[in-house]
Amino acid sequence: MTQSPTRPVPDATSSEQQRLEVELLLRQPVLDATELACADPALLGPAGVMPLEQARSLICLPLSRRSGALEVAIPSYWGPDDRQGLLAELSASGLRIALRLAL
Repeated sequence: MTQSPTRPVPDATSSEQQRLEVELLLRQPVLDATELACADPALLGPAGVMPLEQARSLICLPLSRRSGALEVAIPSYWGPDDRQGLLAELSASGLRIALRLAL
């Protein structure tokens, strides 16, 4: 367990540690696998808000539809340009989009 000036703590060895580090760095909650597994499957597919192929190509997952907003999980490594691109792509849905970070 060597520590360096650039990383004062040991490397994260579990997904929980990685999630905590990302949450601390970005100051935003990050979804875990359990939360992603609770995504509403009805949102994907021909009758949903997004076809499965589109979700795969955009690297996102629609989670739920609440109070006129569509919650969408996105990778935590995405920057502002990626987020804006997704928001532009989904703007045709007419729903307010809420992005949620995931590992």
